[in-house]
Amino acid sequence: RTLHRTSYPEIDPANPDNSASGKSVVISGGATGIGLNIARAFAAVGATTIILLARRQEVLDEAFATLRAVNLKRKIEVWTYCFDIRNAAATEDVFTAIRMRLGKDMDILVTSAAMAAQGDTTLESSTRPRTPGRSKIILDVTIVSAYMQLPGRAMYSASKAAFTNLMRHLQAEADRLPGAPIRIHSFHPGAIWTPATARAGVIRDAVEWDDKSLLSGFAAWLTRKAASFLKRRFVRA
Repeated sequence: RTLHRTSYPEIDPANPDNSASGKSVVISGGATGIGLNIARAFAAVGATTIILLARRQEVLDEAFATLRAVNLKRKIEVWTYCFDIRNAAATEDVFTAIRMRLGKDMDILVTSAAMAAQGDTTLESSTRPRTPGRSKIILDVTIVSAYMQLPGRAMYSASKAAFTNLMRHLQAEADRLPGAPIRIHSFHPGAIWTPATARAGVIRDAVEWDDKSLLSGFAAWLTRKAASFLKRRFVRA
């Protein structure tokens, strides 16, 4: 087994096999940290439309400028939506607006938004299955502590484990639909230094951090057909 801390040829966005040309990608928590790195990866592999969701307009504006500056030579549309994904009604409105603007459903959904807080949640109508007309991919950004013990992070880790297990069940249900039109991947992005890590008080020199290229390349590679054998599994970048 080989341990990677940076990108490698198979997942490199420069690899033409990893092209996401013509695809639309929605990324929750897409304006900072891990979500923004994933957005950069999909820009690098040629996604047509990248849609960033976040709670703060200022970071969305910064992310928009970053992606536009990197991709001036490419015809990539970048859309941003500022709202709190914990608000079920607002979430429904935004996703409806995205579908109307695209004129179709999105191709790839990346669930990168996360918070470490305790609260009540309810499974509502948004979980009702809607059979897509063509294949879709969901990337669930989770954390290795969903299956490991991490002192002081019990509630956060438990919520991640629960959501990842929900994704596995949804994959099992999707596989029973005609043509198995939905593919879901839950993955640990690696040890990535982000602004949220700094705010949590983590000492940067205390950990050997992975390079962001590992995360971004792996996330984009997971959307390839070659990665379909990994669905229903918890994997690490």
